[in-house]
Amino acid sequence: MTKFIIGERLSKHHIVKSISFQGATIDNAKDLVKPVLKPKPRKRIIHVGTNNIKNDSKMHMQPKLASVVESIEQEHPSVEIGLSLVVHRQDDSTLNTSTLDKINLDLEKYCQQNNIYFINNDNTKVEQCLNRSGLHLNRKGSFVLAANFSKFINRN
Repeated sequence: MTKFIIGERLSKHHIVKSISFQGATIDNAKDLVKPVLKPKPRKRIIHVGTNNIKNDSKMHMQPKLASVVESIEQEHPSVEIGLSLVVHRQDDSTLNTSTLDKINLDLEKYCQQNNIYFINNDNTKVEQCLNRSGLHLNRKGSFVLAANFSKFINRN
């Protein structure tokens, strides 16, 4: 399912479109972002990985995300990319918070080494930001995530 939202609250100065692909994984991202990049946006936020943490090891996620970023940079070198770090979830007791923190630390290092803006979502870790299932963000969590995105969108 795909939904399109014009995010007027994210920026007073930019047109913001949010496109969501429910259930998508990093493996799907390369193909899913191609049509989204046709209008040649100035900035692009990549927010994937939550659906990968159950099946992919820490060692596999960063190279997969790097591949997505590199494919975007090759086809659209003028697009500024913001990589949104993986949001914590509490729906599965086998998912170790410290492992997810390590994944995000690796992604942050990757961003710093490659001059990519990283969007830190540590402020969504708290239980008050997740719905009852512990998988998806609730209303408060969505506002926190939107504020994190807005910092990237509205910076020079």
